[in-house]
Amino acid sequence: MVRLNSPGTLPMRPGLATSGSVVLVIAVALVLSGCGGSNKVASSPTQTTAPINEKLAKSVPARFKVQPLIVASDATLAPMEFVQGKKKYIVGADIDIATALAQTLGLRLVVQNVSFADIIPGVRSGAYDLGVSSATVTKARETKVDFVSYFQAGSSYYVRKGARQVSKPADLCGQTIAVQRGTVAEALAVKQKPKCAKARPLKIERFSGQTAATQAVSKGAADVTITDTPIATWAVRNSKGKLTLSGKPFGVAPYGIAIAKGSGLTGPLNKAMNELIANGVYDNILLKWGLNAGAIEKSVINSAKK
Repeated sequence: MVRLNSPGTLPMRPGLATSGSVVLVIAVALVLSGCGGSNKVASSPTQTTAPINEKLAKSVPARFKVQPLIVASDATLAPMEFVQGKKKYIVGADIDIATALAQTLGLRLVVQNVSFADIIPGVRSGAYDLGVSSATVTKARETKVDFVSYFQAGSSYYVRKGARQVSKPADLCGQTIAVQRGTVAEALAVKQKPKCAKARPLKIERFSGQTAATQAVSKGAADVTITDTPIATWAVRNSKGKLTLSGKPFGVAPYGIAIAKGSGLTGPLNKAMNELIANGVYDNILLKWGLNAGAIEKSVINSAKK
């Protein structure tokens, strides 16, 4: 069983920078009698824990075995990662996948709530061991860190119900768009802004989290926001009818786990991800969160197309 510890029960890495309060989750390596091999197939959506693969566990550099992996995740991106409950645990599909990967490799895991824009720089500097936070794999990001792919998603606009519809970047002209800093959505808005006529300028409002960007649209402080389709769909579904998706999803691309180059973790994590795909745990995690449409058949390293 995966055990969730209360916040503050584990020592923090010196110099760890976070946004807001610290939210921790520890995943203890799973021990299953009779399940030490890699051929156990998950049989139901509730079976989202993974057996340890002893061979893969031995391939992990020793320094990652003496203390929990520090994983950075922006917990404003439901259903992939978000804060839930009085004890404010971080939960979501990404967290379940990261936990199952740790179990496969016989490692412990701590998840830290971090602003999205700080995740890749933090992984690169060594403040965090991994970044697991709905990060689209791009060529630019691959120059800074390695990525192990684990999901795929498009992007979607959403607006207030009854508002002007947006289906392409040109439709943003004359509007105010709310975006999360450091995201592909911000890059899209920045690219479109100089293409708008002076009479119909595009105004960009930047936020540290997607939740705040969504609230800006809901309250009328912005006209439209854009994020990955699973996150947009979740936000609209939970808006009590205030928001609606606008246009069709576009730009399907892989999500990747961010890993420092040369850390020795990229290969083991890639093999562990393919192990989860093969043994059925991966499909069950996605089924649990209603995300099977984004499933991949094989995890690869540094899969960006652009």
